[in-house]
Amino acid sequence: MSDEELAGLRARAAAGDRDASDELVELAGERGDLDELRRLAAAATRWT
Repeated sequence: MSDEELAGLRARAAAGDRDASDELVELAGERGDLDELRRLAAAATRWT
């Protein structure tokens, strides 16, 4: 996934798109990106 595609996915997730959030979690898990996972977890607590 390109940086541009990833940025678009992050923008969609920030706007509340749960599918985009799920995809970001999956991608971050595959990459072992703990910082991204922590950021997504923090954002998820704001959505609920």
